Amino acid sequence: PAHALAYVQIAAKTERRVGFAIH
Repeated sequence: PAHALAYVQIAAKTERRVGFAIH
C-alpha cells in the first residue's frame, strides 16, 4: 500500500517530466 502510493507518485512525476521534455 505505502510503496504502491509512492510508486504512483513517482510515476506521475516521471510522466510530467517526460511530457515536458516531449513538448
